[in-house]
Amino acid sequence: MKGKVRLAVSVGLFVVSIGQVQGRVVSALIPVADTVVHEFSESTATDGSNWLVAVRGSSGNADEACAQLMSSDGLIIGSLIQTGRLIHTPTDGDLPPFRAPFVAFGGGKYLMVWVDHASGGKVYGQFISTVGTLVGSAFAISFDGDKYLPDVASDGTNFFVIWTDWGGTEGRFVSSSGALGSQVEISFANDIASVAYGGGQYLVGWMTSSDGNSLPQCRLVSSDGTMGSTLTLGSSSLYYESLNVAYGDGRFMTAWSHTGGNIDLKGRMVLPNGTLVGPELDLVSDALNEMSVGHCLAHDGDYFLLAWVASDFGVGVDDISYGQYVDSDGNMLGSPFVIDSSPDVAGAMDFITGLSASQGKAMALITTDAFGSGGNVYAVMIDSSAHVQLESIGTGQLQLEYSGILESTTNLTSETWLDVSPQPASPWVISPADIPMFYRTRRIE
Repeated sequence: MKGKVRLAVSVGLFVVSIGQVQGRVVSALIPVADTVVHEFSESTATDGSNWLVAVRGSSGNADEACAQLMSSDGLIIGSLIQTGRLIHTPTDGDLPPFRAPFVAFGGGKYLMVWVDHASGGKVYGQFISTVGTLVGSAFAISFDGDKYLPDVASDGTNFFVIWTDWGGTEGRFVSSSGALGSQVEISFANDIASVAYGGGQYLVGWMTSSDGNSLPQCRLVSSDGTMGSTLTLGSSSLYYESLNVAYGDGRFMTAWSHTGGNIDLKGRMVLPNGTLVGPELDLVSDALNEMSVGHCLAHDGDYFLLAWVASDFGVGVDDISYGQYVDSDGNMLGSPFVIDSSPDVAGAMDFITGLSASQGKAMALITTDAFGSGGNVYAVMIDSSAHVQLESIGTGQLQLEYSGILESTTNLTSETWLDVSPQPASPWVISPADIPMFYRTRRIE
């Protein structure tokens, strides 16, 4: 596993320092959807080998529900997957002007969901195979229309689809064969909600708005529809952007934007039994506004990865997207790292709008001019790594046990890592001639 280097000291006098996990961007911006129409994306999922990116917009229509299959290295596989159905745009000015489809993987296939235009705003779904073909036809999931802001998660076999309307947040179970289960009422809040699965439970999180303030809340839902109590995760805020939810290492992590002068990021850990772990977390706070929109929290099998955009909302000022690894206790690992700092078009806002992760890798989605009329969708591939520093203070030997490909550098600042050649067998007995040096491993693909 990347970042899980194991050390065993045998004989000798050495100083051994284990560094923090640090994100590493391993690709430039990869065009996913970049035609002349406005495209937008908030969700990507993986089957463990490839990734599927849910996209709003095709060259023929900026509102078409589409998807694009990509390899684990970020290469485009095949052409854009088009459903032929349009996403509904609410006419009420109080609702978001657009929303991209959301996607999850389970039961050997992907399920992509959106609010459908032709049906009058019902939540629709479409199964997509792991090779990027439509499986069956698109189908209605909600009983009626006028829905918005859907999301979907999977327990590995079946799915739970949620959405919002003026009455609150609802959900419905969908089997991997497309059979519809019961529809459940989750909350009376009609703001953006997110859902994740883990530990035998779904966790739905949302922001409850009242009297100009928003309160981060969540609720556990079991696969048979049994629901736990509504949990309040932290203090109220004037800002009500989406609450992100992810599962890993035996717990859920939640994260949301919070106004305390500037917009900062806060969070909380939740166990599958409904126990809130520790206090509210102060995740990111500085002089800029940090916003985490779409699906910008994931777990890569080792750690949580949180992503956000930092902005001062200035016209012509570039918005920078960052990532930060977080352990299961809520400790920030290493330093925030830049995911995208490419120049914005004057007056536009380039946002990180989606994120998913698996097996030490992550895919981040960047939507340029996200809230304008000329946006395109790009992907950035990320992986995690940890380093160890070895320094001799005498004579002797050190035994380094590791898995994967061993890399080394003499200067962490330069971030120039080279494969150790030839690759030593593990455990590797290191002599003083091989240090001082930083070492880390990467996974064998």
